[in-house]
Amino acid sequence: MEVLTVSELDDMFLKEAVSVDRPIPGESLTASPDQSAPFLNPPEFTKKQDLLEYYFEFFTSDEIYDKLMDNIESGIPLLDIVKVTLLRDFEEGLF
Repeated sequence: MEVLTVSELDDMFLKEAVSVDRPIPGESLTASPDQSAPFLNPPEFTKKQDLLEYYFEFFTSDEIYDKLMDNIESGIPLLDIVKVTLLRDFEEGLF
């Protein structure tokens, strides 16, 4: 992992802060309801048990399980895998 200097971090922050490539506050309120982002719709899962069953099936599926075990064996922290998975699924409107 690359270690950044304070100056480099300040430059990265400034670049992101002045970027205009992001939504305008309230923009989602003016969009068509037929074309709304998935995370603006009602969630697919509202009960914890249903979501746990979904994740159990997801992580034990043939196409995911081997890749997941390879990632864990290579040293990728479990928390990083969980964060990426939860963020992706939130953005897709699962919960």
